[in-house]
Amino acid sequence: MAFCATLINENSALNRVFEKMMHDPEFRTLFVEARDKAVAPFNLTVKEREALDTLKPTNLVPLGAHPMIVVMALWRLELEGLLPSYTPYGVSKSTDPADPEYTYY
Repeated sequence: MAFCATLINENSALNRVFEKMMHDPEFRTLFVEARDKAVAPFNLTVKEREALDTLKPTNLVPLGAHPMIVVMALWRLELEGLLPSYTPYGVSKSTDPADPEYTYY
């Protein structure tokens, strides 16, 4: 049984963006500081670029992004402090381990 039944579309420009985001610290920083420059080599469509600006998996997955790759890449940004705490539902969560509302994911 697979953890996620969704197959990875290796031809998806969005998947390539998120794969690079997961593995390249310089790219992550550039993505946050100058997103247009960071994603220019990926030749994203207008719809892909607009969805990428939202950073919401619900906007990215219908355009070919793999849900697990998106969430894992966004988690890397969060862990490095490049994005505020991220949850797919827009629910704030604490990043202070002493806070009872703290979540590690």
